[in-house]
Amino acid sequence: MPTGIPPAAAFARIPKGASAAVAVKLRLDQSCCFIFLCSLAGSLLQVGGVVAEVWRAAEWFGACYVIDARGGVRKNTWTMAQKLSDKRLAVLGAGKLGGILLRAYLKQGLFAAKRVTATVKHGEKAKALAKELGVSVTNDNRKAVKDADIILLGVKPQVVGDVLREIAPELSEKTLVISVAASVPTGYLEERLVKKVPVVRAMPNTPSAVGCGMTGICAGAHAKPEHLEIALAMFNAVGRTVAVDEKNMDGVTALSASGPAYAYIILESLAEAGVKVGLPRDVATLLAAQTMKGAASVVLETGDHPALLKDAVTTPAGCTIDGIMELEEGKLRVTLIKAVVKATERAGQLLFEK
Repeated sequence: MPTGIPPAAAFARIPKGASAAVAVKLRLDQSCCFIFLCSLAGSLLQVGGVVAEVWRAAEWFGACYVIDARGGVRKNTWTMAQKLSDKRLAVLGAGKLGGILLRAYLKQGLFAAKRVTATVKHGEKAKALAKELGVSVTNDNRKAVKDADIILLGVKPQVVGDVLREIAPELSEKTLVISVAASVPTGYLEERLVKKVPVVRAMPNTPSAVGCGMTGICAGAHAKPEHLEIALAMFNAVGRTVAVDEKNMDGVTALSASGPAYAYIILESLAEAGVKVGLPRDVATLLAAQTMKGAASVVLETGDHPALLKDAVTTPAGCTIDGIMELEEGKLRVTLIKAVVKATERAGQLLFEK
């Protein structure tokens, strides 16, 4: 296939509705290449420099993408859900964030309850959680990970090292470890697991509880494309996911993981302002919350820069510009920037505190 061929034209050569045909876009050595796989023909066409391991990666992705009736490529979500439902999941630390993710996975049928084991510190909480979710709950991390295919590490950063030493003997190179512990690098995890266990680092946020989460992920040294695909499926189930370089993960923690707290302060302030100008509190809160949700949705749906969208709302000599002047005088913009910078610095310190 000649280089430079438009993807749409390439798709046209694949029979419509053929689930065996897939299109995969991989980033390898900082260059992007498209791989078109037709399992019936058993052929692999390559564009760009592709390493030998791509064949196995393409086979995996081939089960996760299909060509729809219009000839477009779409995610085969049923196939991925089916793959994960057959996996054994261990959630170590089913507290606030771990519990949010676990409930979402079970609600969506991503994992079967009978194949899930969770751990918590206290026996009473273990009984309550087991009764609520119908999963096995224990205080023994090593017992929980035995025979697990995927381990979701949700404990506090300060105890990650101890937990890894505890469970390491039960893990193999076939076990995928996904860590949501803030500030803990993949290298730190890999050193304590000894074996070449694939590791994916992720940082979701609490809006995942309602399917509106935002997660940043990065792969460790031993993670392959199929491991990232599993992680993407798990976090896409609770919102949106973006892959970043690991050097930016503390920034992800400060912006999107801590971000809801900043947004709640702004939302609360807007609601209080509504009360100040005479609106009932419930009405003011609804107006503020829906306005913030709507503004965020416009940014996500249109892709327009927030500054352009702001200008579209701001009419000459109108009331909005007067409000903006007050925000600028109060240094809201620079304060938010400084908050994220400070939180980023703090994120890099959590691992080293007791």
